[in-house]
Amino acid sequence: MFGVSSRLVKHNLLIAGLFTLVCVVSAAAHERLISPDKRFETYTVPGTPDGSGAKLFLRATGDSKPGVLLCENDRWIEAQWSPDSRFLAVIDHSDGHIADVSIYHVVPAAAPPGVTRSLRYQSPEPRTYDTKWDVVAWDSKHATATLLRSTLKDKRRFTAKLDKETKQQ
Repeated sequence: MFGVSSRLVKHNLLIAGLFTLVCVVSAAAHERLISPDKRFETYTVPGTPDGSGAKLFLRATGDSKPGVLLCENDRWIEAQWSPDSRFLAVIDHSDGHIADVSIYHVVPAAAPPGVTRSLRYQSPEPRTYDTKWDVVAWDSKHATATLLRSTLKDKRRFTAKLDKETKQQ
């Protein structure tokens, strides 16, 4: 009987140790999204030490520095590159009922290996409950993005012009 109890304790300690290791590894893990031309990358890290929330960074591919913080929230963040790598859409899921879009123009910094970005579009009325924005298409030739705004009442498409810098709301 003592042998079975001892093995059970060792088994439970092993499971607890593995669970702790998995939690630590997942808290430190991040998602990377490399631009189609492979010059830039975004990556996310947990927003808090307990692993909740998210922070999204932008940097030149291969740069060991943290890069530019583009967005942080208590939930999750998505990034989407335009096919020509000139624009980066950041979808901020600040709540399960809210998703806002910011689109940045991205270029290499004057002093490599950095990166420079300028805000070109931000969804109106940020943090509006039961309103979700998403990028559904890119038109590189005309520097536009087609956006979908979904609410409880309807879904509408909008064209965002990305040729001029805009102010952060």
